[in-house]
Amino acid sequence: MLLCCLLIFVEIVVRSAFLSSTTNDTRSWVLPWYQRLVTAGYSALGGQFPTPPGREGGVYTPPYYYLLFVASLFDGLLAPLTLIKTISIVFDFVAGLFAYLFTRLYVSNGRALIAAAAVTLAPTDIANGSWWGQCDVIWAALILGSLYFTAVDRPFAATTAFGIAISVKLQAVFFAPFLLMLFFHGKLRLRHFAWVPAVYGLMMLPAVLLGRPVSDVLTVYLDQATLYRRLSMNAPNLYWFIPNEYYNPVATIGVVGAAVIAGGLAYLPRLTGVKSNATFRALAATTFLALCPFLLPKMHDRYFFGADICSIVLVALEPSLWLVAVMFQVTSLLAYVPIITYNVLGHRLTSVMAMAALMNTVTVGFLIFLYCYLCVRSSVSFPRLARQFAKIVVTLCGAFLFWSGIKLIVGTLPLDLWLATREQWLLFGALALSTYVLLHYFLRCMPIVVDYVRNRVRSASSHR
Repeated sequence: MLLCCLLIFVEIVVRSAFLSSTTNDTRSWVLPWYQRLVTAGYSALGGQFPTPPGREGGVYTPPYYYLLFVASLFDGLLAPLTLIKTISIVFDFVAGLFAYLFTRLYVSNGRALIAAAAVTLAPTDIANGSWWGQCDVIWAALILGSLYFTAVDRPFAATTAFGIAISVKLQAVFFAPFLLMLFFHGKLRLRHFAWVPAVYGLMMLPAVLLGRPVSDVLTVYLDQATLYRRLSMNAPNLYWFIPNEYYNPVATIGVVGAAVIAGGLAYLPRLTGVKSNATFRALAATTFLALCPFLLPKMHDRYFFGADICSIVLVALEPSLWLVAVMFQVTSLLAYVPIITYNVLGHRLTSVMAMAALMNTVTVGFLIFLYCYLCVRSSVSFPRLARQFAKIVVTLCGAFLFWSGIKLIVGTLPLDLWLATREQWLLFGALALSTYVLLHYFLRCMPIVVDYVRNRVRSASSHR
């Protein structure tokens, strides 16, 4: 209990440093919503919420406004911005709690507590809620809750948590293939899935009773889906490398392809008869939470948040995969760079996005490989495969460092790989191949060098 209290104190202190920061999103969207609730009270929940001049749509589903209304009840006790961010901070602890409960089923109490601390102190978690004022941790915390309830064989609780998550943010649908996998395994039934739309309807009911049209609350996500016409909204995914001029055909192919691939991977364990242990479940959940925003078009920079958090839970069960969690933190933070620089400097710095997309491609590809490997083979040497993944990551980072060095000398290479020509991409590929070869022989020679030095030291000691 003392450690828990100390952890909570540290988390509050860390987050307090960012509570006064404002972004364009909070100024243009969330603060006007909050002020409307302060002025009109709960009756505002039955109507439309204001959008910035010249903008259409983009409103959230009612459950977020319920939470915002609760925060508005304390208006005057704290600054409005602090009250708004407190919503996310509360769910930071909910996410940490579910991370603890799930990992505690399989590991020691201390290790589970470290997992909870890592979730709540993750850089992307702090940046998303405490600095940016976003609420992605709400659906991510509920997804961790759903994962926990599946582990303790409480299917209705699992689908209830999933239904609430869906009612808050559509991004929770990234977890649907994991539940579908459990359905194919016989762990979930159709009646459990039928409960999800019922939960969604119950979450919408208060707003409907206050006067909001049923058609309105049922079409919020459709309105959001048509709000932007860009293949990638700064998400470090596959579509960062596809020009937006191909939006119409690629967007359709992307949605269909993502559904087919996710569905096929969800059925794969049933096809191979693999047993679903704790590590496999955590790996599957992380894989689907990363695969969906990677394959789907129109994804925002924050949409890998579920993978950011769930990968930490995976590492708690299999520590050799620590680099996976680190990579998700790095790529997501790089994806936040444009919005951070826009709010701090007044312009967006996007030169890091191509590198973030490359690193994320490697990470998501490694997770898919691990998932399929475990489906085909019941056991796997995680440390051995993790070392191969680390070699690829170091190769990619080394190639980018060489690229940056050549740019400093020559001055004609673009730091943003998105602006590179075909010949320059070939150069980057040659740098990556050279880095991999150097790293390979370096790792092979290191034991020989270490043994030689050790023998020399022993020989010198024996002569003395």
